[in-house]
Amino acid sequence: MKTLEQQIADAKSLKRRTYLTMVVWEVYCDGLDTSAIDVMRTQREAIQVCKNMKKEEGIDLYYRPVVIDDDSGVKVDGRNIHLYLNTSPFVKKLKKEMMMI
Repeated sequence: MKTLEQQIADAKSLKRRTYLTMVVWEVYCDGLDTSAIDVMRTQREAIQVCKNMKKEEGIDLYYRPVVIDDDSGVKVDGRNIHLYLNTSPFVKKLKKEMMMI
């Protein structure tokens, strides 16, 4: 499993290579669980949620960076990355159309 620093570097790299995306922070319950409990805009917010749950409920939560679509909030992953990569024909066409507006 990658360290948090590696995950952050990967997310930032993916953000740079994609169009109309942003990095957010998923809060989840178990290191093996892929389901997000909540999504926070900043790392600081994610840390605070984890601390509060530990303090109030005694539950360990974790957080990780993910890249999502700016508009829809859909997670960018291997299944849909072709729709977001700056080098894809779809993005190139979209950028061209946006310049015409």
